[in-house]
Order: sequence, then C-alpha cells, then structure tokens
Amino acid sequence: MSANQLHITLAQLNLTVGDFEGNTKTIIESIETAYLTHKSDIILFPELTISSYPPEDLLLRPAFLDSTRKALEKIINATNNIHVLIGYPCSHDGELYNACSPY
Repeated sequence: MSANQLHITLAQLNLTVGDFEGNTKTIIESIETAYLTHKSDIILFPELTISSYPPEDLLLRPAFLDSTRKALEKIINATNNIHVLIGYPCSHDGELYNACSPY
C-alpha cells in the first residue's frame, strides 16, 4: 500500500431494529474486518445503523435513545486504528436528529 492511497470500506449490514447488543456486535466485527482484512483507513455506515432502520415511533422513547448512546460508546471504545462514520438517532435540546459521528 502506497502512502498516498486511502482505503475505504462501505458497510451495508442487515441489522435488526432495537437489537442494540446484536447490532453493536455486528458493527464492531465489521470494523475489525475492514481494518484487519481489508486494510481500510475508513469505514462508512449508513443512516441509523446503530438502531437499524426504520425505528419509527421507538424514537420517541428516551430509553431507546439512551440505548443508542450506550451502543455508540461501546463502538467507540472498541475501535482503534481506523476512522469510522456511523449513523444513529440522537436527541439534543429536545430535538430529534439523524446524526452521523466521525471518530
């Protein structure tokens, strides 16, 4: 790999709405595979990856958003040596957002 090449993995996963434990495990495994097997510098996930799509009215439940935040923290703590862009729902100042976090 040349120093001027950038390797990017696009992750399209089949996840389950509200299965934070299973989704988090699959996401972390995908990140590890992208880095270790494909030597990727960046992995990109689609919108609402952590909660899966479509969460519909589950987004109105504070516990759902709290579970999303906890899952995001686990993913961040398990990620090393690769940049990750991941979509998830979040609430800020009483407003609901379809967010993307780079780390």
